[in-house]
Formats: sequence, C-alpha cells, structure tokens
Amino acid sequence: MKSAPLSSPTWPATTAMAYVWSVARFLDDGRLPIDSGIVERLHRRPAVGRRNYLFAGSHTGAKRAAIAYSIVSTCHLLAINPTEYLEVGWAHRLWREVARAKRAP
Repeated sequence: MKSAPLSSPTWPATTAMAYVWSVARFLDDGRLPIDSGIVERLHRRPAVGRRNYLFAGSHTGAKRAAIAYSIVSTCHLLAINPTEYLEVGWAHRLWREVARAKRAP
C-alpha cells in the first residue's frame, strides 16, 4: 500500500499545518476576521440569483440582472444605500449626456 505524498492535501499533517498557519496569521494581525461569514453571505445572493437568471428572458437580460446584483451587493458590503448610489450615478450620467449634446454641432 502506497502512502500519500507529503504535498498531498489529503495528508493529515498538511491540513494541520495549514490550520496552524492560519491561526498564527490571525493572532499576528488582529484586524483579520476570525470567520468569513460576510463573504459567504455575499456569495449566497448571486447563487440564489442564478436560478432566477434562467427566467431572465435572454442572455442579455441575465447579464443585466447579474450587474444589478453585483452593484447592490457591493453597496451593502460598503454600507452604502444602493438606491441613493444609483440615483446619484444616473443623475451624473444624464448630466454628462446633456453637456455632450450641448457641445455637439
């Protein structure tokens, strides 16, 4: 019977060393979170949305829905109100279009 190579991720010592390294890294820098709950919750929204993309009507509609989910998730992560963010963004875009139209001959 062959034993697993030392670099194999299934080898118990490799797993243990990775765990010890991550705990030591956490203890060295107190700013690191002890869990990744925030990231896991952010990944759950697009995963649930994937099923909804099937009924988007078209590939382009699914892409637009993915962009919208991405913007809203990023706003939640940065503690920004998505509605206000989108309102300011659209107002700025409209202002640029008006300014461009005034410059056009």
